[in-house]
Amino acid sequence: MVRNLLFACLFLSVTSAPGQGSPFIFHHLKEKDGLSNNSINCFLKDSRGILWVGTVDGLNRFDGSHFYIFKKKKQANSIINNVIHSLCEDKQRNIWGATDNGIFCYNPETNVFKNYLSPNSRLAPSTSNIARAVYNIMCDSRGNIWATGIWTVLKFNSSKDVFEENEPLAPSSDSLYYYEVRKNGIIEDPSGDGLWLATRRGIHFYNFKTRQVLNFKNHRDTLFTGRRVAALYKSASGQFWFFDNNAKQIFGFDPATRTITRRIDMAAAMPDAIGATLFEDSEHRLWFSSWSAEIAVVDLHTNNITRLKNDKNDPLSIAGDFFWCAAEDKDGTLWLGTLSGISKCNASKSLYKIYRMEEKLPFLKGNSIRLMVEDPTDKSWWLVTRNTLFAIHYFPESGKHDVYDFQLAEKDIRGALPAPVFKIRFINNKPVLCTHTGAWQIEATTHKIIPFTLSRSIDADFVIRGMVEQNGIYYLSDGKEIIKYDSFKDKVDRIKYPYEKLKDGQPHGIGEFLIAKDNKIWFSMAIGWLGYLDEKNEIIPIYTITNKDEEMNGYFTSIAADKKGKFWLANRGIGLYSVDPSNRSTKYWTEADGLIHNIIDVAVPDDFGNVWCVAYNKFSVFTPSLGSFYNFTLPLSEANLTYDNGLTRLSNGNILASVQNDLVEFYPERLSVRPNIIKPFIGSINIAGKEKFIDSNNSVLLDPEEKFLSIKFGMLTDNETFPYSFEYKLEGIDENWVTTGVSNQAIYNKLPAGKYTFHLIARAKNGAWQSPETTMKIKIRTAFFKSAWFYTLIIVIVSVLLLLFYRFRINKQRQLHALTNKAQLLEKEKTLVMYESLKQQLNPHFLFNSLTSLNSLIETEPKAASVFLDSLSKTYRYVLKSRDNETVPLIDEIKFAENYVKLQTTRFEKGFIVNMSIPEEFYHRKIVPVALQNMIENAIKHNIIDEDSPLQVDIFIKNDYVVVQNNLQKKKFVETSNKHGLVSMESLYRYLSNRPVEIDESNNFFTVKIPLL
Repeated sequence: MVRNLLFACLFLSVTSAPGQGSPFIFHHLKEKDGLSNNSINCFLKDSRGILWVGTVDGLNRFDGSHFYIFKKKKQANSIINNVIHSLCEDKQRNIWGATDNGIFCYNPETNVFKNYLSPNSRLAPSTSNIARAVYNIMCDSRGNIWATGIWTVLKFNSSKDVFEENEPLAPSSDSLYYYEVRKNGIIEDPSGDGLWLATRRGIHFYNFKTRQVLNFKNHRDTLFTGRRVAALYKSASGQFWFFDNNAKQIFGFDPATRTITRRIDMAAAMPDAIGATLFEDSEHRLWFSSWSAEIAVVDLHTNNITRLKNDKNDPLSIAGDFFWCAAEDKDGTLWLGTLSGISKCNASKSLYKIYRMEEKLPFLKGNSIRLMVEDPTDKSWWLVTRNTLFAIHYFPESGKHDVYDFQLAEKDIRGALPAPVFKIRFINNKPVLCTHTGAWQIEATTHKIIPFTLSRSIDADFVIRGMVEQNGIYYLSDGKEIIKYDSFKDKVDRIKYPYEKLKDGQPHGIGEFLIAKDNKIWFSMAIGWLGYLDEKNEIIPIYTITNKDEEMNGYFTSIAADKKGKFWLANRGIGLYSVDPSNRSTKYWTEADGLIHNIIDVAVPDDFGNVWCVAYNKFSVFTPSLGSFYNFTLPLSEANLTYDNGLTRLSNGNILASVQNDLVEFYPERLSVRPNIIKPFIGSINIAGKEKFIDSNNSVLLDPEEKFLSIKFGMLTDNETFPYSFEYKLEGIDENWVTTGVSNQAIYNKLPAGKYTFHLIARAKNGAWQSPETTMKIKIRTAFFKSAWFYTLIIVIVSVLLLLFYRFRINKQRQLHALTNKAQLLEKEKTLVMYESLKQQLNPHFLFNSLTSLNSLIETEPKAASVFLDSLSKTYRYVLKSRDNETVPLIDEIKFAENYVKLQTTRFEKGFIVNMSIPEEFYHRKIVPVALQNMIENAIKHNIIDEDSPLQVDIFIKNDYVVVQNNLQKKKFVETSNKHGLVSMESLYRYLSNRPVEIDESNNFFTVKIPLL
C-alpha cells in the first residue's frame, strides 16, 4: 500500500509547453569548421582541458578553435578504426577509445597509438569479425579499463597487455541479442564495487568482488523486472536515469537501495520513443534522444516537455533530430553530439531568446514587424507591421494572440483609414496608434479599431500624428505644430512658433515626443534640431550639429532618455547621438568609432547604463563609461533588407527587438556575466608544415632551420555565450599585444635564433573579463656556423692569418720604406747639393762685384767704403754660419737680406729699390737660408737696372707666405744664369712643407711665394 502510494506521488503528469520564445539557441560546429565528420558518437574532456570527439569517420582533438584529426593509416602508428563509439581517460592520462574493430590507447605526450583487438566471445566464436565492434569503454575509480562489445564485457589485463572476457551475461548463444550491452549503457556504481549495465533484458549489476550479476533472474522487483532498458545515465548529482522502451517512460532510481525514485511518462509527447541517450544538465533539465529521430527536454522542476527539432531554415535550431552524446562545461554550456554536427546551447546564460512570429502567424510572410510596445496593464505586447498593416496583440507567456486588420478599421470624419504607425501610446489603458493619417484607438473588448478623439474642443481638421500625456495634460502634434489640451478644463491652446523657419533655413516640424527628467517636453524638429517647451509653453530650439559637412547626411528617428536624464537618439545616416539637456552638449558616434552601422532606426538605453542600437540583424551595445561598443550579428533575415527595425525596453528590464518577423528578447544583465575563467590553451605549433602538439610541457626546442612557426590556440569557453578574442605577444618580436582574427593563430617567419616567450590571453569583447596568461618558452638553436664557438674559431683563424699577413706586409713595408728613404735621401742630398752649389755661386760673382765697388769707394768716399766693407763681412759671415742649417728664423734672413740690399744699393744707387714690409709677429717663423737673397739676386740678374727705370723689389707677408715681387723689365741676355735656383728651392721645399713654392710671371711682375715654416 505504501509503495503504491509512493509511486502515485512520483508518477507526475507531463504536458508539452506551448511554443513561446525558445530559450534554446544553438550554435554549431561542423565539417566546415574542421570537424572530421558531422555524425558524432562520443565526447571526452580530458584532464588537460582538451575535448576529444569521436565520430563515424575519425577521432578529433579540439582546443576550442581548431580540430586535429586522427584517422586509420597504413603506417604502424595509427588508430585501429575510424568509427569511434566511446572514449575515456585513464589514470596515466592516456586516451582510450572503443571502435568498430577493437580498442585503441593513445598517449598524447608521445603521440603514439597502441591497438587491441577484442577477444572472441566464448558463446559465439564463429562470429569473430562481428564481435570485434566495441560500443562502450570506461575507466573505473580504481583505474581499471572496462569495455563492452556486442556480446561481451571486457576488462584490460595490464600485466598481460590484453583485454579479457568476463563471464558472459547471456545464458546461451541464442539469447546474445537480448543481453547486448547498449551504447551509453555502462556506469560504475558510486560505491566503486561494481558496474551497472543496460540491455534489452533490463538492468544488470555486476559485482567486482563476487563476480556475480544481479538482474531480473535473481531479483524480482520493479527495478530489474520486465524492463527493456536503453540510455543509462548518471547525473552530476548522483541521480541514475534510464529509459524503458516497453513503458515509454524515463525512470530515476537509487543505486544504493535499488529502488525507483521517479518516473516520467513520455508516451503522450513521444509515442514512438525508443531510448538512445539521456543527459541531465546543471539546471535540472533532462535531455532525451530517441531512435524515432525526436529530441525532448524535460524540465524536472515543472515536468514541462519542450520538443526540439532541426529546422533547415533556422540556423539557430539544433543541428539534427538525434544526438548520441552530451556534455556540459563549468559555464553551463551544453554540447550535443548530433548526426549533423556539434550543437552548443546555454539557455540560462544566452544573451537572448527568439520568438518565431511567422510560425505562429503565417500571414506575416512577406511582411515585417516594425514597431513593438509593452501594454502596461498586463505586460502583453502590441506589434505593428510595415507593409500590409496589422496590429497584433501578443501574450508572450501563453503564446496567444489577437490580430487587428487596419483595412477593417472605422474611417474618421475625413474618410481616412490608419496609415503606417509612428508610435503607440496608451490612453486610459487603451492603445492608441499614431499614424500619418491620424490617431486610431484599439478596443480590445470589441476587437475594433476606431478613430481616436480626446475632445470636441479639438479642431476635427487637426490630424494627430503624435502625442504625449503628462498628468492629464496632452500635447498633440500633426507634425507641424503642437496643441496643448488640458483634460481637466477641456481647454485647448495652440503653441505657435516665434519664427517662420529655423536659423539654418529649414522648415520647422515636430517629431517624436519625450518627457525629460525635469518634466520638460522635448521633441525632434528637423535635421540637427531638437526643441523643448519652456515654462511659458514657448518652443525653444536646440541645434545639435557640430560638424555640418558630415552631420547633415542623416536625420533623427528615435529619442529616449536614460536613468540619468541624458538623451540618446538614433540618426539614420550618421549613427548614435547623445544630448545632455542640462548643458545642451552633444556628441555622436559613427562606424569609425566602432558602431556597427551608421544607418540605425532606433536606440534604447537599458537599466545598466548601456545603449542598444539595431541595424537590420546587426546589434551594437554602447557602454558610455568605457566609450566602447560590443557588436554582434544574429543569423536572422540575412538576405533581406526591406524592413525597419523595432527596439523597445520592457518593464522587466529586457530589450525587445524585431528583425523582420522575428522578435528577439535580450537580457542586458547577462552582458556582464563572466564565465568560469580558464587559461587559453596552446594546441599546437606548426613548424614548416609539421604539426607538434603542446600538452603539459609548455616549452619548445627548435632546430636552426625551424624558424617558420604557426602557433594555434583556443579555449573551450563558448565564444557565442561569452564572446571573446585572443591577444598574443612574442617577447622579443612583438612590441604590443596583437588581437587575432577568426583563425586564432599567430604566424612568424624567419625568426632568428634565440630564446623567446609567447604570451597569450583571452579578453571579453565587452571588456567584462580577462583570462589568466598562458606562456610558452621557445628556443631556436643557433646554427653551428652562427654559434659562439664557431665564431670564436673563425676569429682565431682569421686573427692568425691576419697576423701572418700583417707580419708579411710589415716586412715588405720596411723594405719599401728603406728603399723610399734611400731614394728620398739621395734626392734630398742632390737638392741640397744643388742649392749649396747655388749658394756657393755667391762667392765669385758677388765678391768680384763687391770688391770693384769697394775699390771705387775707397778713393772717393773712405767712410762709405768702411761701412760697405762691414756689410760685406756680415754677409759672408751669415752664409758661413747658416750653411749647415736647413732652416733659419725669418728675422735672421731679413737682416741678411738687408745687408745684401745695402751692398747692391751702393752698386746701383737709385736704379735699385727694395721695399721690405714684414710684421714682427712673423719673425719667429722659419725659412730656408739665403732664400730671400737668392730671390733678390735673381731679380737683379734677369732685369735691367737703370735710374730712369729702376728695378723695384717688394717683400711682404700674404696668407702665411713670404712674397718676393719685382717689376718685370727683362734683359735680353743673362750671362751667369744656370736656371737651377728656383728649381732647387722648389725641390727642397717639397721635403720641408706640404705647401709648395708658388711662382707666377705676368706681363708686368714676377712673383715668388715662399711658404713660412
